[in-house]
Amino acid sequence: MKRRRVLVVGLVSGVLSLSACANDPYAAFRDRGDAVQVASVRADVLGLPEAENEAGRLVLAADGSLGSENNASASATERRRAELGRVAVQRRAEDELGIIDASIAELVAAPHDAELLGYTHAQLDLEEFRGVAVDGDAATVLFRGTECYISLDGARSCGPPSDFRLTLVMQQGRWLISEKTSQHLPGEGP
Repeated sequence: MKRRRVLVVGLVSGVLSLSACANDPYAAFRDRGDAVQVASVRADVLGLPEAENEAGRLVLAADGSLGSENNASASATERRRAELGRVAVQRRAEDELGIIDASIAELVAAPHDAELLGYTHAQLDLEEFRGVAVDGDAATVLFRGTECYISLDGARSCGPPSDFRLTLVMQQGRWLISEKTSQHLPGEGP
């Protein structure tokens, strides 16, 4: 009787553990889907969030100044819209553009804040893939990495290591970000 109870407790424990993982959007999983598509997503995916972050960079004038023409003008907004449109679905690109434009307008209006908060280059350092699932024209990608930025004075600063979850859709022959979320690794950030 005792052995049976241990077996049942072990089985229930295992099911609960699997259930907890299924409810954790950042839980690693085995790659799923067509192997060629999975490899294609792995090859292309990191450039997408990096390019999305890069759209929020500040552009310095030839003299090194933070001119509003390069950053807060209609042509600067159109440049960012085009950059975001190459890596994100239209809804996401427009949402991100609104956030970026508002932030850049504030930074251009307060150059001291721009020195502290603005950046001229964004980079995403990959630590590991944690799963790629491809189902037709949709994909989910989990990876661990760190977002880094080069500030106006050339210094490189990085956020805490994080788990990232991307939802991608295939449109016009290329993968685009539909959704991007992240969470800091436990004990690695605020």
